[in-house]
Amino acid sequence: MSKWLAKLQDATNASKQELIAVMTLLGMTLAALAISYWRISIAEDETRAWLRALDSLARLDNASAEGTDTLTAQRVVSEPTLPMQRRHADERKKPPAAPINVNTATKQQLMQLPGIGEAMAERIIEERSRRPFASPEDLLRVNGIGKKKLEQLRPYIRTQ
Repeated sequence: MSKWLAKLQDATNASKQELIAVMTLLGMTLAALAISYWRISIAEDETRAWLRALDSLARLDNASAEGTDTLTAQRVVSEPTLPMQRRHADERKKPPAAPINVNTATKQQLMQLPGIGEAMAERIIEERSRRPFASPEDLLRVNGIGKKKLEQLRPYIRTQ
């Protein structure tokens, strides 16, 4: 390797430390590209299946370490616990049948809207207490609601 490094040094007129730094950065870049390619190439469902299996093994191991019987351990393993499942829970909720008045809706009613969780509902209530919403565009005053989210909400909200 030192012969190769010396030849490279002669060809580029760079110091040994500079070449090592450049090679290190190049190696790290190549490793990052390889990891990115690997992540893209694996199907999302395969990844979830692996994570579910690993989570199940960890829960089973924890249950056996605590002295839990096998039946209880199997029940614990079968419960969906992946963070991805919780994070996408609001994507599966059914939107309200009729538009909701954002000026009078309760926190629970606001949480029925797609993409609105507990924290966002509280921010909407806080903002309307300062100044009621005259139009759907006024929801842009709420921190966390941008044009994209407003367009997602528009069919399900009203202000009068």
